[in-house]
Amino acid sequence: LRHVVGCSLCHEQWKRFELDEQVAAGIRSAVVGDILGADETPGVSHVTELPEHLDIPGFRLREGYIDGGQARVFRAVHLASQEEVAIKVFHNSPLNEGGHARFLRELRSLARLRHPHVIPIRSAGEILGFAYYVMPWIEGLPLDEFARTTALSRTRKLDLLMRVVGAVDHAHKRGVLHLDLKPSNVRVDPNGEPMVMRSNFAAAPGPLQQ
Repeated sequence: LRHVVGCSLCHEQWKRFELDEQVAAGIRSAVVGDILGADETPGVSHVTELPEHLDIPGFRLREGYIDGGQARVFRAVHLASQEEVAIKVFHNSPLNEGGHARFLRELRSLARLRHPHVIPIRSAGEILGFAYYVMPWIEGLPLDEFARTTALSRTRKLDLLMRVVGAVDHAHKRGVLHLDLKPSNVRVDPNGEPMVMRSNFAAAPGPLQQ
């Protein structure tokens, strides 16, 4: 998205798509918010550092985490079911009236996604004023690494691509955009099925046009 905004050629091509103006405005807002940082996005009044160690009721967090631009992902065990899960905790965006409403709106939009190649959300909550949601932990490799390390026929490559496209189409038909679709945000599970990471989906502010 940064490239599309900054490249005159790509930006001109992007404008050819018949997107609803509200959706286009939403994409531009997402790009600006990503570039400036979470503390500049609407609904966030101040920055609060996410603690290094968290105790989320009902879960046992494993050592270590993956830190991203807007969230931290922990690997954990759901104590009741013993399921391995990923817990995404949003940092630098403490819940407040605006942020909480926005988080709930996004969560409701993501809950509409029911597709075999989109990682589902198990639950959501708040810890120390920070929003989080829980997803199954998917063992496997990012799509690009999987393609480099696995002998794949052209037919198999096309099959993987079509499954990813089908998942994104499913989201678009439900008013949800993927803001960072790239191979590293698609994980191939041990059964060879591509799973689109749900954390980069966001609700579109208006209806998507075909």
